[in-house]
Amino acid sequence: MPRTLPLTDLRGAAPDEVAAELARVRDALDHRTGDPAEWPLCRLRLTRCPDRTVAHLSVDLLAVDFTSLQMLLDDLHTRYADPLAAPPVPELTFRDYVVAARGLAESPQAERDRAYWWARIDDLPPAPELPVREAAQTGGPVRFRRLAAEVSPAQYTRLRRRAAAHGLTPSAVLLTAYAEVVERWSRHPRFTLNVPTFTRHRVHPDVDRLVGDFTAVELLAVDLTAAAPFTDRAREIGGRLLEDLAHPLCTGSEVLGELARRRGRTAALMPIVFTSALDSAPAVLPVPGAPRPQVVHALTQTPQVWIDCQVLERDGGLAVSWDCARACSPTACSTTRSACSPACSTGCSTPTTTPRRRRGRAPTRSRCRRHRPRGAPRSTTPPPRSRRVCCTSPSWRPRPPGPARSR
Repeated sequence: MPRTLPLTDLRGAAPDEVAAELARVRDALDHRTGDPAEWPLCRLRLTRCPDRTVAHLSVDLLAVDFTSLQMLLDDLHTRYADPLAAPPVPELTFRDYVVAARGLAESPQAERDRAYWWARIDDLPPAPELPVREAAQTGGPVRFRRLAAEVSPAQYTRLRRRAAAHGLTPSAVLLTAYAEVVERWSRHPRFTLNVPTFTRHRVHPDVDRLVGDFTAVELLAVDLTAAAPFTDRAREIGGRLLEDLAHPLCTGSEVLGELARRRGRTAALMPIVFTSALDSAPAVLPVPGAPRPQVVHALTQTPQVWIDCQVLERDGGLAVSWDCARACSPTACSTTRSACSPACSTGCSTPTTTPRRRRGRAPTRSRCRRHRPRGAPRSTTPPPRSRRVCCTSPSWRPRPPGPARSR
């Protein structure tokens, strides 16, 4: 059904007016929560600036996952460059996929995967216990903020080469760096990270062309109790991740449900997340003769999540972002960002060990891994629920003028 897009024309406005209007629209969209029973689960607005067109997209990730969102942005870019373009239609729908995937859940492989997780569930450590603000305990609206950093193409190339020399993937290196920084703030060195995966079971040749939510939760147990070289830890964490992913037919949601049944609902909250999209499709595929859009603002907010570290390739380099619930300690979020960025640049060049403080000694601010900022309460209470929303603002340069076309 055709819909009219809201359009704001600022081509004659001053730079300050343009910046203020863009900020106003982003503030209205980036924490929007809609009713999942009402279509559509997204909002798209356009702002025409003197030098570009900004598309503001707010989409509920109940309907699409990260890879599907990139496909939508690619389709949007293609149709912007050529309104008559139309991608091929897959031979199955997302509903067809869901029905087929339910059949896999009753297979012998699913029973083996379930037995694997049920045997491990009692030893699964809790989520990291990080410092939080008082607001996390008193309720109220949840607000997220984004911290971001970029690694140049040259640095990312060095990272990949050094990782490969040690038999590691870039994702394993970044995941291990993230785990080590989280451990600096956690009260305990054993914890579980929430690692979303985008699993598409091969039920049809066109499954990679579907748009939908294929997200699965991987509960990754991390144990950093003993000091070890960074490369050894990366191999251990990467090996554990691969072993877990070899049992995909028992989903993380099932494991969380069983965990809640055995330990209580609070124990099933895993709010520290690491999302790698390094193996996904490019953010937006180039269109011959059309300007390449740039993502100038993005934010995700996820129910019962404190920190979501996201890594993806961008223009040959590495983009790293941290979407943090404001209920988390701002110092902890900033430390995670500043400590992970050098790890992205240096990779596995030097094996490192994790210093541990001795029993009975007073902790110091520089060494203690369990230090909480002064005045921060000890709590594992998660922030209130809010629906996960992603707001992106790709910018397109205006197309050259040409003859009008209608669809």
